[in-house]
Amino acid sequence: MKNAQHVIVTICLGLLLLLGLLLLTACSPGSADYTFKSFDQNKDGLISSAEASKNQQLAQGFPVADRNNDGVLDKEEFLSAVDQDQAEGSSGSSY
Repeated sequence: MKNAQHVIVTICLGLLLLLGLLLLTACSPGSADYTFKSFDQNKDGLISSAEASKNQQLAQGFPVADRNNDGVLDKEEFLSAVDQDQAEGSSGSSY
């Protein structure tokens, strides 16, 4: 009985550790989500051209990344631009 409890506790602790690592990775510096949040200075869920101008690479790519031409990047547009940047052979995101 003690062995079964030990196994269950060990599995639960392992799952909690894995969940914690996943959450940490999603919000860590270098992740696209963290980067989006760092550019979104006013925390409105969008990156304006003024916010993008603080990064030369993002400012240059802004017109192409703004696929719907509304003058701002939403998270989906930003993540798509980062994915495209990485697919084109950039070593890590330039953003």
